[in-house]
Amino acid sequence: MFNSTYKMKKLYMLLALVGIFAACQPEELQTTFEVDAAKAVIDVTCIDIQTNQPAAAELTTSAGVVSGSQVILTGNKELPATEVSISAVYQGKTYGPVKVSVNALKAGGNAVYSATIVVGELLPVNPDPAAYDCAPKGAASVTVSDPIYFTRNDGHALVDHAGKKYAKNLTEYAFEFSVVWNAFSGSEVSTFTNVADEDDALVFSKYVAAFNSGKVTTEQLYKGTVSAWAYYTVYQNNTLSAQVYEVTKTLDGQTTSVGEFTVVNYASSVQFEEIANPEGHGHYHYGHGTPHSDDTNAGGGIIAAE
Repeated sequence: MFNSTYKMKKLYMLLALVGIFAACQPEELQTTFEVDAAKAVIDVTCIDIQTNQPAAAELTTSAGVVSGSQVILTGNKELPATEVSISAVYQGKTYGPVKVSVNALKAGGNAVYSATIVVGELLPVNPDPAAYDCAPKGAASVTVSDPIYFTRNDGHALVDHAGKKYAKNLTEYAFEFSVVWNAFSGSEVSTFTNVADEDDALVFSKYVAAFNSGKVTTEQLYKGTVSAWAYYTVYQNNTLSAQVYEVTKTLDGQTTSVGEFTVVNYASSVQFEEIANPEGHGHYHYGHGTPHSDDTNAGGGIIAAE
């Protein structure tokens, strides 16, 4: 009888200890996830100056890797600000480089840039053996917009905190979300010199047309995961880079300026941020949370005026 009672007590104590141990291990029930590395894509268009049509040229780059007509930069999680020099080899000659200033990106961020390289040779104008060239003049003027924040599917307003706008995930769940955003790229000529000489004007107009490809808007989908007990946000920045180009003419060893024009390049980025919720409850750990498939409170879109 004594042995039987003693064994039952030991069993109850063991079960109790197991229950206590399980209750004290909530983190073991959670999963961890990794945020993707930041990535910037530069779409490069090579234009043949003779035909004003895209040309198949071989690209080289000072940073990132070349994939067809793109240069792709991938961060070690985050991507630091980088100036990328890109050249093109066409019909045995090298053109460029053009320089693209890539802004810093946080882990998981995406960015889209564009660049134009004019390739090919202009035929002589009349019998005149003049040689023309077009090159950047000075540094580009770069303007980055203020953050444009996402909107949630459930219509709840974001909250202001520490100068940014956040949504709340005040639960033990981690969940995936998706946000629709419009990426801007391409280039436009904003100003140009009126060239009086007829032959010079013809050449000058070819260079202007090569860079005046137009602004491109591409709808993209950004996906991410929010940790448990976090404030989170997704926002877009748009970048305008204005570069002055000068067309010059060399005749009989003398180089003169034909005219100047300004090219505005468009770029866009989208980034995700989360912080420990400042309301002081729950156990926030970056990349942690019990999996949850319901993302109805996380999606939405970014509305950026064109």
